Amino acid sequence: KEQREFGRADLRRPVQYRQAGGVASLWQQGTLVNISAAGLRLATRGPLEFETKLECALTLPIRKDPYLLLGTVASEHGRPGQHEYGVAFVGVTPEKGEEIDALVRFLNKRG
Repeated sequence: KEQREFGRADLRRPVQYRQAGGVASLWQQGTLVNISAAGLRLATRGPLEFETKLECALTLPIRKDPYLLLGTVASEHGRPGQHEYGVAFVGVTPEKGEEIDALVRFLNKRG
């Protein structure tokens, strides 16, 4: 069984994402499936390449302003015809990581 450093919470919310570093890269709509302080699972309409760097913009229940998070496609999940990816966060500040982890703990307590 896989051991995770951070707790994870199921939280379905819209996510905007795009390839990082590309000025002309258009934002696309995806769905947040779950989140932890280390990363998130993203459902998309189309395929993503392994190790693609992404910018993800999402609004979480703990604050009004959206988070802009940088991550790398680290794994692929789902069944044929579905596109779900594990995105590992890159460069998350300790404060932002703790904020996300606090949200995860809150969601798991009430769930």
